[in-house]
Amino acid sequence: MSTITKKLLSIAVALFFVSLFTYYIEHRRGYDLVAGAEFISGLDISKIERIVIKSKAGQGELDFVKEGPTFVLAGHNSFPADTGKINEFLYKVASIQIAEKVSSSDKSYNAYGVAEGIADATVALYGKENSKLVEFYLGSRNNNGGSHIRNVTSSDTYLTMEGLSIETEKDFFIDKTILNLKTEDIVTISAAGEFGSFVVKKDLAPASDGSASTSVSKFVLATAPAEKVDQSKIDEFVRAFNNISFTEFIAADDAKLKSVKFESRYEVKMADAMAYLVEIGVGGSTDKDKKYYCRISSNINELPAQVQLNKDADKAELEKVNQMLLARDKANIFNNRNGRWVYEIVEYKFKSLNKGRDSFK
Repeated sequence: MSTITKKLLSIAVALFFVSLFTYYIEHRRGYDLVAGAEFISGLDISKIERIVIKSKAGQGELDFVKEGPTFVLAGHNSFPADTGKINEFLYKVASIQIAEKVSSSDKSYNAYGVAEGIADATVALYGKENSKLVEFYLGSRNNNGGSHIRNVTSSDTYLTMEGLSIETEKDFFIDKTILNLKTEDIVTISAAGEFGSFVVKKDLAPASDGSASTSVSKFVLATAPAEKVDQSKIDEFVRAFNNISFTEFIAADDAKLKSVKFESRYEVKMADAMAYLVEIGVGGSTDKDKKYYCRISSNINELPAQVQLNKDADKAELEKVNQMLLARDKANIFNNRNGRWVYEIVEYKFKSLNKGRDSFK
């Protein structure tokens, strides 16, 4: 090999290492975030198909998978998550801003709480075909209010501009309201059970000035003289349907529900043509392990599968048909959400619903 060739080869090798070093510096600089920068740059939350949130030291894991327009809790019989809570979480993650970089050393992970098993939370977001978009550790809080955070693929630990907290309990991400009805929209409540049967209905009573146009409504116990019932107790019973919430959800086919007898049933008819069937029961062999349950559905069978419209229908008839169509769609959505579940409710709510005719005296 000639001297010239050796020199050219040496220059080529030197240039290769210079370019390699330059690439490393530029590549490294690309990951450094400046103050005010987004921690997760360019995150498109509409492309997120799965969310995994792990709490500290394996204390729990939430796995949300997108099914249609909503996320469901994998590992919990695919119970639907609250869309509002999921959107709130994703907005929070997408809005994380950096105050400064505090370390590039793996020796500082423990001090800042940004490593496997010691992080307050580990968050992973996935796109289609379970492709990971990002995963990061949320560490300790700084005395000035920010939080320490690190992407799992980087050794850089950053301080966020604002303190960041991430919920790791499933209860935060689910809507525990089963039924939320307005008293003024309830028309009748038909009850049946071990206590017998009765109907509470809305009754129009003349206003104090005797004007029919200003009549007011109240709920009455059908076939019972007004003087033999306590109006406040009837009103309290109706209000019990304003809000029914659960403490835990259970798959309807769960073996532990086999001994539960749903012996009290209430059909609640609404002004908008909707009707709800509420059933309650008790489980447990002793007072100590006694639990109270509720299952609920929309009584969609009362709505016709097809609606025929007269060509000469007036505005009132058109409005009635439209109301029925809306009710049918609403009932389908309601049953799709609640049909697969039985809900555990508190004793107080059970007792406020479980009333017989004699309860209103």
